[in-house]
Amino acid sequence: MSEMLTWLHLSDLHACKPLTGWDAKRVTDTLRTDLERMQNQHGLRPDLIFFTGDAAFGQIGNKRGEAIVDQFREAHDFLTAVREVFNPAIDQRNVFLVPGNHDVNRDRITRFETVWLEQEHSLDEITRLLQEAKTDWRQLLGRLDDYAHFLASYGYDHLLTERERLIYADAREVAGLRVGIAGFNSAWSSRGAGREEMGRLWMAGRFQLETLLQQLPPNDFAIALVHHPSNWLVPEENPEFGRQLERDFPFVLHGHEHQDFVRHDASTGHTVISAGACHEWSEGKNNGYNFVRLNLATGVGEVWLREYESIGGGWRPRVITGRTDDLGCWRLEHLDPWMGKLSRARAGEGTKAPGSPSDEADMDEDTADVLIDRAADYEARYRKAV
Repeated sequence: MSEMLTWLHLSDLHACKPLTGWDAKRVTDTLRTDLERMQNQHGLRPDLIFFTGDAAFGQIGNKRGEAIVDQFREAHDFLTAVREVFNPAIDQRNVFLVPGNHDVNRDRITRFETVWLEQEHSLDEITRLLQEAKTDWRQLLGRLDDYAHFLASYGYDHLLTERERLIYADAREVAGLRVGIAGFNSAWSSRGAGREEMGRLWMAGRFQLETLLQQLPPNDFAIALVHHPSNWLVPEENPEFGRQLERDFPFVLHGHEHQDFVRHDASTGHTVISAGACHEWSEGKNNGYNFVRLNLATGVGEVWLREYESIGGGWRPRVITGRTDDLGCWRLEHLDPWMGKLSRARAGEGTKAPGSPSDEADMDEDTADVLIDRAADYEARYRKAV
């Protein structure tokens, strides 16, 4: 059994050939070449692929490529090429996306909606809006209808288990480990307006969090995916929502700010990883992506940061003085508060004979259910849980 869990974290593609395609092609083509190189040179083939928002650029017209539906098709083609560059290719079932502010169709937003969101509201009022999911909510969520259609049309049905709110709770089994995946929707109140929305977005984050925690299938640890970091939310939700995420998820992955960085808390083992943009602008400094590799035997992880370099026209390690080595590898040695338990449990399973008397004597009813469940077909368990 493999002792490694690896994922690829991408974000912020902003697909739009008529507007940015002339500049983006070299960046995204060489990104795929770099992914192949990372597997060949460092053994980095992902078990899971996470994309944290802004697949599209946003509706800019009705000509071919300008419409957001065409941009989502372009984004799907990009993700397909990414999956297939690895050997063997990554199954699409192991690709997970969340919506970003650019994935909103601005043409669907009415003036009434904009005025209503800018009015003063309480967090309880916004929470009830999502909880009840009535006409007002459905009208607001209409700005993401094209995003939902993209998921349904291109085979991402596993991300539509909560279609009425565009959030999801899922789990995948990798290296004998159950990884829970919670997809949040931080874009539903966005107008796609960029920086002016900082500190002004409603999310009802705690409602989403508690809902997803209850829907998550049984797992050994869980990863939260969200487009916006919590500092983009209204004061009624920030910083509280960020603290709640840190309490319940060992890893939080986000995009939006186009800045590769790692933030961690040694006391809890919690880690926040922000991704650069698959394409911001070729001459900018914010094109980036990362791999994460966890060694399940040692309880130590690595974040491999990559950046695009415009003069040579290719990708290289993103080296941060005092944080990474020369390969752009940022070691995660603070994970023991949660990962140490997993590592010790796995080591213990390897030293005992299956079905030994000591195992059976120590096994309570709940533990027995878990062991029986692990022997079952995982996809069947997933469907039953959902």
